[in-house]
Amino acid sequence: MKKILLIFTILICSLQTMADDYTQLVFKNSDGSLSSIASMGLSITFDGGKLTAVNGDERLVIDLDDLTIS
Repeated sequence: MKKILLIFTILICSLQTMADDYTQLVFKNSDGSLSSIASMGLSITFDGGKLTAVNGDERLVIDLDDLTIS
C-alpha cells in the first residue's frame, strides 16, 4: 500500500511541474526549438517514424528522431 501511495504522490507532483497550462501541448526538438499546438480536440497518431498532432484547425508533424526529453 505504501508503494502505491508513493507512486501516486510522485505522479501527481510530476504532472503539476510538467504542465503549467493545459491549453497548449509543447514539444521540444533536439535542436532546442519548441513546437506547440492547441490541446482542445487534439488527436495524436504515430506512423512512419513521425508524430502527427491534429486539433481540427492546426496540424503538426514532427519526426520522432527530432524529439527530445527534458
